[in-house]
Amino acid sequence: MVDFSLTEEQKMMKEQARKFAINELRPAEVAIDKIPDPVEAFNSEHYHGIKKKMYQMGYHKVRIPEKFGGLGQSNVTQQIILEELAVGGVALAHSVPPWGGIALLMAQYGEQLGSQEIIDQWVLPFTNDEEGKISGCLAATEPDLGSDLLTGLGRSQTTARKDGDSFVINGSKAQWISNGSFATDILVTAQTDPSKGHDALAVFMLKGDTPGVSRGKPADKIGERAKNQCELFFDDVRVPASAMVLPSFSDDFQTNFLSMGNTNIGTFAVGLMRAAFEDAVEYAKARIQGGKPIIEHQVIAMKLMDAYTIIEAGRALIWKSARLIDERIEQRKPVTGDLKLAVSARAFSCDECLRVVSEMAQIYGGYGLTKEYPVEKYLRDAKAMTIADGTTEILSLKAAEKL
Repeated sequence: MVDFSLTEEQKMMKEQARKFAINELRPAEVAIDKIPDPVEAFNSEHYHGIKKKMYQMGYHKVRIPEKFGGLGQSNVTQQIILEELAVGGVALAHSVPPWGGIALLMAQYGEQLGSQEIIDQWVLPFTNDEEGKISGCLAATEPDLGSDLLTGLGRSQTTARKDGDSFVINGSKAQWISNGSFATDILVTAQTDPSKGHDALAVFMLKGDTPGVSRGKPADKIGERAKNQCELFFDDVRVPASAMVLPSFSDDFQTNFLSMGNTNIGTFAVGLMRAAFEDAVEYAKARIQGGKPIIEHQVIAMKLMDAYTIIEAGRALIWKSARLIDERIEQRKPVTGDLKLAVSARAFSCDECLRVVSEMAQIYGGYGLTKEYPVEKYLRDAKAMTIADGTTEILSLKAAEKL
């Protein structure tokens, strides 16, 4: 049974994240969102300044064990922090897991192998970084391999050819690689034997400045404009055989990765709904129509109460998924997530997010269509929630295989 009570430490971290989100994150995200050219936006002081502040707060390393320089917090605690950050700026909050997720995977991998070399190379530089210069990305999705990556129906066009004691990687990844423009540490999937499909879709770890690695321009999107995404290209990229982290994109790896990722996405949707809801409540208390604040009109009150209910329900599902992940990690189980639960938490929260934010915009009437109020941005961001990191439809079909 999920315990909804927070420890004193969690309460402190929640309040700290809330203040940071409102005072620092929100102004930065609004400023980045307003810059028309994505190249300019991600080279701006607004972006790099807030990233540095987030690193100084330790938000990039919440889950990494303390012995490796991280905060050593649980997945539940991470969701508490991410929700507060998402209330301030969902796109920047959404950037946090890509920044630190690769370092967390390498910390786990290094610990399993008992390799201090892996920890020294991939983890400690990241956890000691207070400038926001070191970060990771997962390069998996390709222009012709989106949903097929999850179903196993497609074959990666990115290949890794064995050449002596090295692999030579060639191919490209689609413009949806989060943090692609600046990632110093890249986890890339590549086909070692095209005839074997997922059984030979290996996972390699390499540095972003490895010769042959190049990047496209940041994607120009209508929503989540402060989340950096771009194409990656690999032209005769030579890496040592030891760079292969996994020989195949196994079902266990996929389940663990998707369970964690979808739990995070659900949290971002809840944070975004909260931002729209909290603003709408304040507006409804101040806006007078019919001789009284519109919050006293039954139609408006019901819209707000419906939003409140959905936010609470979404968070409950997310915390249950996060709690299960924590328990399985503590028990050292090979499969650390429940894909059905994580996807249901994500799909419910993300699909409802689009509806809830739209209803909150309705409360503003015509003002909800203007840039005078932030609900216009929330609407654009809400659409991204149903698509980001895989559409809710394809993920639900993938999870249905586990029923």
